[in-house]
Amino acid sequence: MTKRIEEIADECRTIHGRGFGTGNISEPEETFDYEKFAELIIRECLSYISSGDLDFAKFMIKGSFGIE
Repeated sequence: MTKRIEEIADECRTIHGRGFGTGNISEPEETFDYEKFAELIIRECLSYISSGDLDFAKFMIKGSFGIE
């Protein structure tokens, strides 16, 4: 996974206090917002495309997300 994908994924993780949703008070729980993850990736791709230079956009998208 590329560094940029990890950064985006980190923005989608939430750590809840102990016992959130499980009743187990010994460990905090982490949730992941998949919808937000997809939205952030799409927003990043759109930001490259909005430059108007599609070759640049392709290059940046491939580099950011590790696509060959």
